[in-house]
Parts: sequence; structure tokens; C-alpha cells
Amino acid sequence: MSPRPDPAHRVSETSDAAEFLRSAAPLLAAHPYPANVLATVAGTRATQAAGTGDARWWTVRDATGAVVGAAGQTGARQVLLSPMPPAAAAALAAAIDSSARRRVHGPPDVAAAYAAAIPGIRPRTVRVEIVRVLDELRRPAVPGSARRETNADLPVLVDWMAASADEMGTAGPGAGRAEAAAGVEQRRARTGFLLWTVDGRPRSVAGWARSGAVARIGPVYTPPAERRHGYGSAVTAALADDLRTDGATVMLLADEANATSNHIYAELGFAAVDRLALLDLVDTSGVSGHPGTD
Repeated sequence: MSPRPDPAHRVSETSDAAEFLRSAAPLLAAHPYPANVLATVAGTRATQAAGTGDARWWTVRDATGAVVGAAGQTGARQVLLSPMPPAAAAALAAAIDSSARRRVHGPPDVAAAYAAAIPGIRPRTVRVEIVRVLDELRRPAVPGSARRETNADLPVLVDWMAASADEMGTAGPGAGRAEAAAGVEQRRARTGFLLWTVDGRPRSVAGWARSGAVARIGPVYTPPAERRHGYGSAVTAALADDLRTDGATVMLLADEANATSNHIYAELGFAAVDRLALLDLVDTSGVSGHPGTD
């Protein structure tokens, strides 16, 4: 049975990421791992000039006025969801217009409740992610060394981030080098990239984002020609070591269907603590041109 919106839940929308973070701070802090993507994306937008981009942010309050749900959407018609009760997810779905209904990412039960509350929509699972948090780091013995990115690395970083988005299915409609370049610049402004090099040449890269005391590693990308040498493991472990030394709790997201990467992350010391889901919202109403249509 689909969850019904509870009239006691009140949904508010803003285009101001800083205002959103002030309102949602207690909720995001209470769920540092499953809400990390939403929190870090909002944190990035909050540092940009007012009016930059087309981001939208929502909070859901219960009858007491407490924020029990939060969500954001930043341009690719993908809604990022925090943990929240199913009725709050249903209220949120009812309040968000169809222009934002293409994909939804969040805790599996919340994403499912959100999708179920939209008439004429069938959710299709794109990916289920395992939330992994670093316990005891075990660094692999791999030839090479780690270093931070420089301006000279920009062409490689843009190529690799575009390729990573294509492989992961996270690229927005019509995305390409321009979107990848913007993402690289945003990440460099907030955090940065760590490269694994051998004989002076980059072989793998890892980025990261941070919200409060939690740092999330990702994306991690190794070009196909450089795979099966341990470079991705090496750069992930090196970055985890740096972040932990800086006082952060380190997490990452791993595709549940990728047994190899999950085995590698477990070997490095990342323990599974939660799950997230990315769903396509497929229009079954027969209305031509709906943004969720396959």
C-alpha cells in the first residue's frame, strides 16, 4: 500500500542552500552517513554566489514543528533524500512538481515511499549502494605514490570525471566535458583530488567531500587501461589515511552489485553500516515527454 501524505507534515522550499542547512542541521547531524551526500552537496552550493545554478531545497516538518525530512535537487532532476518517515516522504513527493521527478537517491525505504506516492510512476532500481565506514585501515603494498592535484592535471581530471559519471550512470541529461569541468572546479574549491602516480604519471584518482566530522571518499576512478594493478585501492587508502589524520570519520559508497569493489573496500578496512538506493522514476501514465520516461 502506498503511503499517504499526512496533513500534519508541512513542506517548505527554498533556493538558498545556507538557509536549508540551518533548518535541516539537526536532522542531517543525526544521520551523518545516509544523509552525507545531501549535506555535502548543499554545503558546496552554500559557498557559491547567491542565485548560482537552479538548485532547490526542501524540509518537512511534523506537527510539532520539528524537521523530520530534508531533500535537495541540483539540476539533473535527481532528488536527494535524507532519512524520514514514509508519510513525510509521501508529503514531499506531493509537494515537488514533476520537473524534479527523474531520479531519487536516498535510504531504500524512503526512496520507495517517495516513488509510491507519485501517481503513474514505476520505480526502477538503477543502483543500490552500501555505505561503508572506515574501521581499521589496512594499506596495500602497491608501487607508486600519492600527491594532490595541480593545475597541470586539469585536462586529465575532467576526462576522468566525465568517464566516471558515464560509467556510474550519474551524468545528467546532455552531460559532457563542460559539466565534468564545472564539477572538478567545484571540488577543487571545496576539497580536492588525490592522484596515485607511477613513474610520474597519474594512474588513478580519488575525490572527497566533507560535512562536519564525516568525509566521504568518491568518486574513485581508474582508467580501464590502468586497472587490475591496485592503483584504485592504493589511492583510496592513501586518501583515507590523510582524512583520518585530519580528524575525520571516513566513509564511502560502494555499488552493492560490484562484488570486487566491495571485497577491496572490506580488505582496506571499510565496514558496511547502511544502504542507499538510486531509483529512476519511470512514467507509466502514457504522457509523452515526461522527464521520467525510459
